[in-house]
Amino acid sequence: MTRVLRAKDEEELRRQVGQLMFPRIGSNLPPVRTVDEDAAAIEKLLIDCPIGGLCLFNGKGADTRGSLKRLQQISEHPLLVATDMERGAGQQIAGATLFPHAMAFSAIGEEAEERVALFARVAAREALSSGVQIAFAPVADVNSNPANPIIATRAFASEPNLAARLVASYIRGAHEEGLLVTAKHFPGHGDTELDSHDELPMVLHDETSLWHQELVPFQAAIDAQVDLVMTSHVSYRAWDDDGRPATLSANILRGLLRKRLRFVGAVVSDSLLMAGVRACANSEGDLAVRALQSGVDILLDVQRPSEVVRHVVQAVDEGRLDADDIALSCQRVVDLREKMLNRFGEAVFYAPDEIEWNDAVLPDGNVLARQVAREAITVMTREGESPRLSRDANLAVMMLKPNQSRWDPPEQPLAECLRWFWPELRYGEWGPESPDSDVKRWTEMAEQTDQLLVAMIVKPAAWHRFGLLSQQRQWLVQMARRRRLLLVSLGVPAALNGLGGESGNAIDGEITRLCTYSDVPVSQEMFARFLAGEFVS
Repeated sequence: MTRVLRAKDEEELRRQVGQLMFPRIGSNLPPVRTVDEDAAAIEKLLIDCPIGGLCLFNGKGADTRGSLKRLQQISEHPLLVATDMERGAGQQIAGATLFPHAMAFSAIGEEAEERVALFARVAAREALSSGVQIAFAPVADVNSNPANPIIATRAFASEPNLAARLVASYIRGAHEEGLLVTAKHFPGHGDTELDSHDELPMVLHDETSLWHQELVPFQAAIDAQVDLVMTSHVSYRAWDDDGRPATLSANILRGLLRKRLRFVGAVVSDSLLMAGVRACANSEGDLAVRALQSGVDILLDVQRPSEVVRHVVQAVDEGRLDADDIALSCQRVVDLREKMLNRFGEAVFYAPDEIEWNDAVLPDGNVLARQVAREAITVMTREGESPRLSRDANLAVMMLKPNQSRWDPPEQPLAECLRWFWPELRYGEWGPESPDSDVKRWTEMAEQTDQLLVAMIVKPAAWHRFGLLSQQRQWLVQMARRRRLLLVSLGVPAALNGLGGESGNAIDGEITRLCTYSDVPVSQEMFARFLAGEFVS
């Protein structure tokens, strides 16, 4: 790291503080906006506030790259553009590859580490070519609690050492292509039963347990030279007696992360719009000051950057924040920028589509995603006959969806894929708003067909309930008692035992249980091909 220079005057201090602001561009939340639609607002912001980077949502292929190029030309400094891309660049940029959820990789077996590294390399090239330099990935949480509503299949594994190996593989793969990466959500969000988007979760395990569970993948990430660590809005009594979320805890960030784990990169907050931390302060400015006091370097998802900058500068003037700490955090942002310039030159910011890659030829992203989805399909139990279905007999499918999103297609991809093999497919989707008349009709359909597949989408999603609706679970219990069925989770494996709803009745019967660990389109397609007998898992 180069020598850190303290600001000489208030204007220089204001510029240093501005570098710590990473507001969002684009949004998947109401009012929904694409990156292109949000670019004009960011242009105005850049005139008033020298921000350090952006948090990107809802990009649209070439339009996104063009908008980012224009903003880079306007910005006083090259902007570091970051995005949530746990499932690849396609998670936020339409046209890029969307991969299965992280847990699908651990289901592959011996070749999981190799697949993760290759996935990270492909995703890195797609991100960098689109104008993104920082991945908010990998998830380094250990999903040790099956009822976790927000991590679940986003984590690589439920076992610390396996999660650690796959986290390290992701970092090595992404670094090979030059992408900056972020281990999240420190010091671990995997053993919670609350969604920190909505409220503040608390972990009550003792320090010894946390060292052997939560911290194992983060230590592996630091050993692999991860560039950033993202904080969690989770309380850990073992390290902070006052119950503060990690984002606002100097004991956790300055003590545990910096001193004990010896992390030297940049610390970025999770979104400051989330209720798990938002309720801890009276204003966005106060929240930013508290985060910086605790050891955060980058303030993510700031709504009013200019106001927050003024608030932070005032806190320095009043002695509530140390100017040397601001200068050090600013330098860490500069160091990230310098890593990119040293690797790629200015093209990485101003002409990302012209980046020259190393000689390694990588597989097409969609081909790799299909391979991972195919290899992840797991037959959890083999009760009775083979999980293969007869293409000469009729087939009915009931898709159970506990949540409904504005992003959901009119019909899940599984239906179309199954129609390739069963043209007369009978199909129904039961969501939270489905009328009773539809459920009755679908139940009759299920009882009268030769073969029945029940598919469930139980997955982590911000601000959504987790697990089957009570009435869906009751229906499944009753149907399993009446006839043989195939039961597949397009998400968490715990759903196969009826996660959610009433706990009194087990889902027993002549059932073959399968899991894909993800509901992305390629996972649904490969599952349809598996049922039709095109390959053996």
